Amino acid sequence: MFLETLIIISAIMLLTCIIGYIAATVREKIYLSRNMIILNNRNISQRDIDKVDTRNFSIGNVKIMSGDEIKIYRNNLSSVKGLVIGANIRKKTIIVAENSNLVEICTNKIKKIKIISRYGKFLRSI
Repeated sequence: MFLETLIIISAIMLLTCIIGYIAATVREKIYLSRNMIILNNRNISQRDIDKVDTRNFSIGNVKIMSGDEIKIYRNNLSSVKGLVIGANIRKKTIIVAENSNLVEICTNKIKKIKIISRYGKFLRSI
């Protein structure tokens, strides 16, 4: 009796999580269709957003867009994990919001880029 109740509650919780994930992704898709990207970071100001030249760019064969969560491995063995704000083409930098601060990373110092999640995508490969 107890085990059956526990299984039912677990199934309901799993279904709720899946539906919530799908709803959040659909909401991001709607924002993308309206050319809006919502970044939940209080430390980003309009001045920081104005530094960005482009919101869609590619480094090597990796296409990156504002709102994507990425991890950048640098040549000096340090790494930065955060949300992409955009890129500054003139300075050749990527602007990433890492926790509570903004980091500008020069493209010459990037060793490897790993995309953790794409904005508005269900799966990373799609």
